[in-house]
Amino acid sequence: MGVLVRAQDGELLDELIYRHYGQQSAGLVESILSQPENSFLKEPSAPLALDMSMQIMMPDSEELDDEDESLITSYSTNFWD
Repeated sequence: MGVLVRAQDGELLDELIYRHYGQQSAGLVESILSQPENSFLKEPSAPLALDMSMQIMMPDSEELDDEDESLITSYSTNFWD
C-alpha cells in the first residue's frame, strides 16, 4: 500500500528517501516520482526544496518491482575479515 511521509521544511526529495528507507540508491528517486500520488513533484512549478505541507507517497518494498526492490536492500561491509 505505501506510507505518506510528511517532508520537513527545506528537505530535498533524496533526503526524504534516505530518512524513510535508511539509504539512497540510484533509481529510487525515479521510482518515487513514478508513483501517481507524487505527480505534483514532476510539474514545472514544483519547488526543489520541499516544505512541511507536502506529503510524499513512499511505497512499501513489496510494491516496488523486482528491479526497484533491489535498490533498498541493505549491504554490509566487514573490515575485519
